Formats: sequence, structure tokens, C-alpha cells
Amino acid sequence: MTGALVISLDCEGKWGIADRPKEGRSFISSEKLVGVYSRILDILEKYRFRATFAFVTALCIDADELRHLLSGVDLRHAGKDWLAAPRLELGGGASNGWCAPDLLTQVRSRGVHHICTHGGTHLPYSNDATTQESVAWDINFARQHHERLGLDWGGIVFPRNVVGHLDVLAACGISYYRSMDRCEQVGGNVGKAIRLSNEFVSADRFGLRKHGETQREALSALSSGKFINARIGFRRRVPSRWTLARADALLDFAASHGRILHMYTHPHNFINDAEMFDKLDHLLCKAASLVRSEQLEVITMEDEFNGTAAKP
Repeated sequence: MTGALVISLDCEGKWGIADRPKEGRSFISSEKLVGVYSRILDILEKYRFRATFAFVTALCIDADELRHLLSGVDLRHAGKDWLAAPRLELGGGASNGWCAPDLLTQVRSRGVHHICTHGGTHLPYSNDATTQESVAWDINFARQHHERLGLDWGGIVFPRNVVGHLDVLAACGISYYRSMDRCEQVGGNVGKAIRLSNEFVSADRFGLRKHGETQREALSALSSGKFINARIGFRRRVPSRWTLARADALLDFAASHGRILHMYTHPHNFINDAEMFDKLDHLLCKAASLVRSEQLEVITMEDEFNGTAAKP
């Protein structure tokens, strides 16, 4: 019986928080992200592990080209134009943090990692709040540029973990996605309380899917992601030692019960929480010890979908 670990990174830059006030995005810069990605890639290389990097397409495009591509585009989400803020800033020449093609170059240069889409512009694909026409434009925008850049196409990490408009995605060639953890589906303060409590008791480990259980469907839901806590906002209450203890508990459970543990994070979280580098290193060091004892293997989302990982 062998468990598996999937590591995925939601690569967003400022697109991930495009609907925040401008000052709430100011901590993200292309220069800081380049440094963060370099260190993350070095940690992965240290343990010889592959990961899935899910890129927002717009982040990977040159600013002048992107300004042209987004001109006149109106993506409706919650009754507003999702592109209003980025178009305004890009139009004024403020592309820092919005456009950082070097990040994709960094990941590709290592030659081992899986790259999938995180949407064209990080538009949430909500069935209720986002129009079908907007989702269709956004996912086709991502597909066209994946093809232009020579990137594989088929997997997605949903922006904001909002799973929706599956028929539109399937028609565009999406085959699999990171599913949403049940804890992430509970809204409001109740949801925050549940997610915060799991940082201390790891009760959600019992929801880990069995290794080799993925069903091949027209659009397959892979194992759900568990967030590597960043001490930001309400999550600042979680001491790093508890995050490390949680990672150990989840990994031990996955290894001993033949389950898939999918852990994810956002590279820009490493800017505000410098301890994230140590957390990632700890997680991979623990995983490496389980790999050496043949209790665990480290795979990508693509591996999970293709079933190339060992079965229990």
C-alpha cells in the first residue's frame, strides 16, 4: 500500500486579487515573485520532486500585447467587469505584478514540472455569478495561449476553487481539475472557523481519496487540495509549528492508508509570510523520508489523471 503526494502552486500574481482595492495588491511585484519562484524551484530540486504549476495566462503575456488583447473585453462576474481594475492599471503603464512572463520561463527551464491553466484572467467560474459567455472567452483565451506557448492543455486549477461551468470547459478540451475540499465549500464565518480548526486537529485527513481511485470521465475531478497555511489575515492565528504538525499528520495518514494528499499554496503568499519557505522544505523533507521507505511517491496532477502513479 503506497500513498501519494501532489504539490500544486496557484500562480496568479496580482490577478488572484484583482477585485481588491489597489493598495491591497501593492505588496506583489514581479521582482519579488521572481525571487520567490527561484527559491521554491530550488527547494523542489533539492528533493528531486516534480510539482504542478497552475498559471493564470495573463500573467505570462507581455504587457503591450496584453493591453491589446484585453481592449474592449468585458467579463461579467457578480454584475461587474472583472477586468476593470487590471485594464485601468495596465492602461496607465502599471504592469508590475500583472505581467511577469519570466515566471513561466523559470518553471519551464527546470524541465520537469507539470504546467496547467489557472484560467485566463483568474475569473471565478461561478455558475451563479459569472456569465457563460465570460467563462467561454476566458478559457478559450487560456487555451489559445497555451497552444501558442507550446504548453500542454487539459488540466485546470479553478480560480478561487470555484468549480463551475463544467460543460463550457469540457467543450474547450479540459479533461481534469483539482476538486474543492469540502471545508472550502462552507462560506462565511462558519467556513472560516472550520478551516481554522482543521489547522489544529487535521480532521479533514479522513477525506483523502484512495490512491488509484480516480475515475476517468469526460471531465475528471482529481483529489481535493489542502492549503499550506500562510500566516496572513485570519490565518495569522495559526503558529507555524502547528502547520508543520498538520503536514506530518496528513502525510503519515496518506502513507499508511494508501491515500492521495494534495497540498497547494500561492507563491505570492511567500512574500508576506517568509516562513513559507521553511514550511515547504519541511513538507518535502518529510515526504522524502516516506519515499525512501517506499511508503509514498510524489506525483503531479497530470500523473494522477493518467494513472501513471503506482496503484495500492
